[in-house]
Amino acid sequence: MEIKTKQHKIFPLLCGLLVVIACCFRTMAVLKESDPQIPPEEIEPFIYLLRKDGEERDLWESIIEPDITYVEIDNRCGANFDKELLFQKENRIQITEEPCVLIIHTHGSEAYVDQEGYRSTDPSKNVIRVGQEIADRLNRAGIPTIHDRTAHDVTEGYDLAYEQAAQAIATYLDIYPSIQVVIDVHRDAASDGQGGQKGIYGQIGEESAAALLLVMGTDTGELPHENWQDNLSFAMQLQACLDEKAPGIMRPTSLRGARYNEHFTPCSVLLEVGAAGNTMEEALRSGGFFGDCLAQLLWSMDR
Repeated sequence: MEIKTKQHKIFPLLCGLLVVIACCFRTMAVLKESDPQIPPEEIEPFIYLLRKDGEERDLWESIIEPDITYVEIDNRCGANFDKELLFQKENRIQITEEPCVLIIHTHGSEAYVDQEGYRSTDPSKNVIRVGQEIADRLNRAGIPTIHDRTAHDVTEGYDLAYEQAAQAIATYLDIYPSIQVVIDVHRDAASDGQGGQKGIYGQIGEESAAALLLVMGTDTGELPHENWQDNLSFAMQLQACLDEKAPGIMRPTSLRGARYNEHFTPCSVLLEVGAAGNTMEEALRSGGFFGDCLAQLLWSMDR
């Protein structure tokens, strides 16, 4: 666990976190109970609490007003909603010194073309590394962010991963009710028709990058999901901000019947960073870009 904050806040913050640390370790021990492949110190939660002073914070408070024409939605589940109304919805969060963003990895072993079989249990070589890049950018921008580096598909198996991730999210929300945004970071897969995997590309400036995709759940499936339109509103505004800064980086938002654990907060999204055929370098470039844009959007929502 790593804490970054101003010197005069270190002691009271550490005192307050002593009980939390014990709770986190006990909970995560349950979630990663039978995983001999990853040393415990490599998969315990990382907590970053970097603050910004008043002058620096002003840099992130500009209002972002993207165009709705940037937002494309693949409504494959047939959900009914008013796209323009949701896009214009005034979403609000409160940024304080407590964690407000949680990054998790339901399928943390997903990796890129750099790794054999496109999977790895090494958190420095799979999507957990991308999640860390996003968390670093958010904390650098003054958005207190927790990054849980547990790979739930490794600790509990692929079929139970979402169930176990849900337990982890619920535990974090119990400890930190200040969390308002949950980002579940994955990577997609696209067969090349010859037994391999293709990359999915976008452009950030002059550099090639992994394309980004937001997968959003609805209430059209079997599980209740009352706040799915709040999540979709947030996702649409986020997609527009990203595409405005790097046109073409976003694939059309995929709207589906499952809820993907997005029912816990009104600002939850599932993020696919590239596909198996992309490189880690491309994924990290896009992850950093995503983190910077998300920070700007969240500051604009802080009222």
